[in-house]
Amino acid sequence: MGIIRVESRFNPNAVSSRNARGLMQVHWPTWKQYFSSQEEVHDLGRNLSVGTAILRLYLAASNNGLRAALY
Repeated sequence: MGIIRVESRFNPNAVSSRNARGLMQVHWPTWKQYFSSQEEVHDLGRNLSVGTAILRLYLAASNNGLRAALY
């Protein structure tokens, strides 16, 4: 919930100046292979699923260091 609050202020239609999209602000150009379209990034379930998977990848790469994973 904290990540979503900071990233999108709970707005599922949020789009950043760098083209990160949705609640978890998934960066479309980097992670587009996980979506069928740019619009699908705004689907709540899909955005949360991919966003949390990305966070898990970063946690694993940082030896479960939350601060490092979020950075």
